[in-house]
Amino acid sequence: MERLDSLSRINYTRILNKGNVKMLVVFVALLMGVHGATSVPRSLDSDVRWIEGTWIATNRSGQIDGHIAIQKCSDGTPCGVLVWIDPKTNSQRLDLRNPNPRLRSRPLIGAVILSGFTRHGEVWRGGRIYNPEDGMSFNCSIARGGDGQLLVTGCLGPLCQTKTWRRYVND
Repeated sequence: MERLDSLSRINYTRILNKGNVKMLVVFVALLMGVHGATSVPRSLDSDVRWIEGTWIATNRSGQIDGHIAIQKCSDGTPCGVLVWIDPKTNSQRLDLRNPNPRLRSRPLIGAVILSGFTRHGEVWRGGRIYNPEDGMSFNCSIARGGDGQLLVTGCLGPLCQTKTWRRYVND
């Protein structure tokens, strides 16, 4: 009860006259601006339907290398799993080039190669893509391309490469 009495004796007039209101308004505006800029509406944050499905990935030569199934991860962001490898272009069945020696004996089929994305409007950014051809992981973003294609961009520092993936249609 004593604390409540001391709070009621605060001289609000003195606080308001010192220009603190202006600072408070600026602080609240900044806080709301930062929150608005960093928050994504829940419907956008969890909407990965346009990216879900199986996609045809190509290697550096442009040949079909494999199929990647993109689905919603447990955190609501997209994850990509390698589901098929073309035996004509890639005879590698195990993750032999993985920098982690314990993972070199794992099968490539079923390996997660896309993960960690954050939604920024119509683009998923801040993710990682793993390339089993050389065992390297790269920063990655995913965007919609024309004709229902997927633009997958992998970057190592300032150097980036974009691949166009087509949706796999089972005939």
